[in-house]
Amino acid sequence: MDKTITIQQANDKLEEHLERSHSAFPDSATFEEFSKYENSPCEDPGDPGPKGKKFASRIYQVRNVPADGIKDQFTTAKQWWTSNGYQVTHEDDELLSVINTEDEYKLGLRTNRLNELFLLGDSPCVWPNGTPQPED
Repeated sequence: MDKTITIQQANDKLEEHLERSHSAFPDSATFEEFSKYENSPCEDPGDPGPKGKKFASRIYQVRNVPADGIKDQFTTAKQWWTSNGYQVTHEDDELLSVINTEDEYKLGLRTNRLNELFLLGDSPCVWPNGTPQPED
C-alpha cells in the first residue's frame, strides 16, 4: 500500500484542474458551484483494494453560454483538454469525459434537456492523511 497525497491536497489539486479548464470557455462564462464533496468514500465494487480511501468531487454549473453554443463548447473543451494533457474516455451528445494522463484527475462536461451546462471533476482515490490506514 503506497502513500498518496492527502485528501486536502486532492481537493486543492482538483480546484486547480477545474480553474485551468476555465480557459476553454468564453470570457462571459461564469461558474456556479452546484455540488461539492470533499471527503467521499471510494467504493468501487470492482476494486479489491483496501477500504478507507477518499476522493474529492465537484460540479459547477456553467452559466452565460448561449444554448445554441453548447455543442461548440463541447468541441472547444475537448480541444483544450486534449492539448493540455487529458485523454478522452467518453464522448456522446450529453457528456464528454476526460482523464489527466499525468495524475488521473477526471473532468467532464455535461448538458441536459434544459440546455444547462455543467463542468465536472473528480480526484483519484487517496488516503485521507496520505498514509495507508485501511478500514476493517
